[in-house]
Amino acid sequence: MALRGALAHLVERLLCKQEVAGSIPACSTIFSSRVQSRYNILMLLTNHTLAGIALGLTIDDPLVLAPVAVASHFALDSIPHFGGQRFNFDDPIGQKLAFFDCLSALALAIGAVAIWPQRFPQLFVGVLGATAPDLLYVPRYVMGIKFWEPLFRFHHKIQLERWWGLATELTATSILIMILRKHL
Repeated sequence: MALRGALAHLVERLLCKQEVAGSIPACSTIFSSRVQSRYNILMLLTNHTLAGIALGLTIDDPLVLAPVAVASHFALDSIPHFGGQRFNFDDPIGQKLAFFDCLSALALAIGAVAIWPQRFPQLFVGVLGATAPDLLYVPRYVMGIKFWEPLFRFHHKIQLERWWGLATELTATSILIMILRKHL
């Protein structure tokens, strides 16, 4: 049970979910004082991964690719996206969506490397850069290590969640898939 709660908490962190409290496993109540349930923010990790793949297929130089990929994360997070009071990671449907979104993102990254193995370095840098702002939440919320606080404040401030943002999510997914299809 504790492992499942810890996994759900990690998945929520990877999905831009801010200030999660509901899924903290009983064995990690020491973190509950640091975490308050105030926000339900979600830009699907799948879209960040797709953006990283597209950039990894487009930009050759990793030194140029890395900052562009990180910037793509913030660009996606600043457009209206799925979330709000009608959606909550504390309920089973939200947890299932989070779980499948993480699996989808991982499958896409592995699939991209399988399709374009010659671009592995660029794909790795692209996906890592495009998902890094969310990955930085792992040590902050799971282990209580606080660093990069100005980045976290900025990341939270740009989030624009709306219950109707699923349309934006699906549009972003469609555009990114069309871009990837050009590389096949």
